[in-house]
Amino acid sequence: MKVILLEDIRNLGEKGEVKVVKDGYARNYLLPRGLAVEATKSRLLELEKEKQKRAREEVAKEQEARKIAQELEGMSVVLEAKAGEEGKLFGSITSADIAENI
Repeated sequence: MKVILLEDIRNLGEKGEVKVVKDGYARNYLLPRGLAVEATKSRLLELEKEKQKRAREEVAKEQEARKIAQELEGMSVVLEAKAGEEGKLFGSITSADIAENI
C-alpha cells in the first residue's frame, strides 16, 4: 500500500515522503495512529503543490538572506569592553551584542 507519511518515522522515512508499506502495517499501525494517510491521486497532487510552495518559500528566504549579507558586507563593528593588562576580556562579547550594535 502506498502511504504519505505525516510525521518522521525512524527506519521508514521523513514527513511528506511517499512510501510503499505492507497493507497490515499501514492499516494496523500507521493509519490508526495518524502517522500516515493513504496515497490517493488527490493527496499526491496536494503533496506536490505543498512541495512547490515550500520550494518557492525557500528561494524567497535565500534571496532575503543574500540581500542582508550584501548590506552587512564590508561593515565593521567596534565594541568596547573591559580588558585586563594582557588584553584578555573580563567578560565576553556575544552575538546579541554585535546584533544590537549593527
